[in-house]
Amino acid sequence: MKKAMTTLGLILLTTAAWAGKDSSVRFGLAPELLISPGYHSFLNDAFKDVSGGYGWLGLRATLACKVSDRWTVQPQVTGYFNSVDVNTGSSGRGSTNVNVMGVPALAARYFAYRSDDLEWALNAEVNKPMIESGIDDTEFTGKSIGAGVSTALRFSKRISLELGYKYYPVQAKTTSPFTGGAIKNVDKTYDFGGISLAAHLEF
Repeated sequence: MKKAMTTLGLILLTTAAWAGKDSSVRFGLAPELLISPGYHSFLNDAFKDVSGGYGWLGLRATLACKVSDRWTVQPQVTGYFNSVDVNTGSSGRGSTNVNVMGVPALAARYFAYRSDDLEWALNAEVNKPMIESGIDDTEFTGKSIGAGVSTALRFSKRISLELGYKYYPVQAKTTSPFTGGAIKNVDKTYDFGGISLAAHLEF
């Protein structure tokens, strides 16, 4: 996953440098809070003792390519991380486990309303979650294509706020041979996405 995310990041940065010379392409960054009931549900299903794990913090890089006055196409990549304390029986309760997830996506944005001082837009995307587990005796695999929808409100020249939902299907399973105590036997697909709150800064 790290190699794929590095390659995608380099492509976006290279294109962003070119975008500065083309007014029809704009580069953006968006810190994001992702509240994920599905991720927390996996933790409760898999472990007896859990602390934290309610979602993800992320940073999204976006290229907005203008198609018309109302439409843009946006290739983007988001990097997420979280930390959670679980008792797997091997790490012990209280140990901090860090998980990382990268999500390349292709989005389309429609501007339902535009003026000099205000913009309101609707967004839709298809994505592919790629994830690594930092928790002992677990495996995460993003096997399926995900999706997302959101709405965005721009109230200044370069800043907009976004609210939406991201669907990130992830196959999650426990791999410990010693199940039934601190760790339980789990092997199913969960939605590691959820409610997304982001502030988008455009350059």
